Amino acid sequence: MWSSKNISFTLVLLACFTLSASKAQADDGYSSYQTSSTMGDQDTYVTNSAVKIADRSHGTVVVATAPTWKVYAYNTRTKRICSFTSPKTFTGLGNKLATVTGGVTLFNIPLKQTGKTVLHGISSLELQTPKSFVDKQIKDKEHESADPRFVQSAQMLVAEKVTLPLEAATVISRFYGVPMQRLMPLQFKYISCRGDLNTILLTSDLKPVKLEAADFEIPKNYKTVTDFTKLEDRPLIKGPPTRKIIETIKKI
Repeated sequence: MWSSKNISFTLVLLACFTLSASKAQADDGYSSYQTSSTMGDQDTYVTNSAVKIADRSHGTVVVATAPTWKVYAYNTRTKRICSFTSPKTFTGLGNKLATVTGGVTLFNIPLKQTGKTVLHGISSLELQTPKSFVDKQIKDKEHESADPRFVQSAQMLVAEKVTLPLEAATVISRFYGVPMQRLMPLQFKYISCRGDLNTILLTSDLKPVKLEAADFEIPKNYKTVTDFTKLEDRPLIKGPPTRKIIETIKKI
């Protein structure tokens, strides 16, 4: 028979194992509700080892997890999936933003911290394009070497207390098409060279949550497609034969 000391030791080990297992199954993370002018409404989830962006309307989901951080994009309605080898090769899910910005990508636009603010109760840092960038854009516009849709000045808000893994930050940046920042992006808007205000990203809610590995699982038995443009493809509905159309017109 075991002594009381052995039993106590065993109970301590069991308690430690239970705590470790719970920690492994649920990680501290953040959930946010974000709206993109080009991508629509999204739910974004992030931890130190995973990121997930789920479209609220069209069923498209983007997921990447450590250690490889391979990016998967799939659609829950069409049951189709494609992948990218890493966040650096993830190209986003469309070129709608390029038509808004005149083809210019926003990833590398220079930004400098100008202050602190609060967005929907979230402590935020404010970043803006430096004066040198704005002056150059104005000069290029005057010389007609800048498309009127180009960014003249921009402002970005990031969550002061939510630092992202580099890989997760890259996925989010490329998904929304906004400048790359290690702090969670909350808002991005810019004024074009012709004076239009464009709000590319706006976060309505950001809160801490416990997230499990199952929250970032990749679905099985989906059809693999070559790229994201085929995720939402649907079979074409064939119309009536041309001959029948001609006969119908003759009758009329």
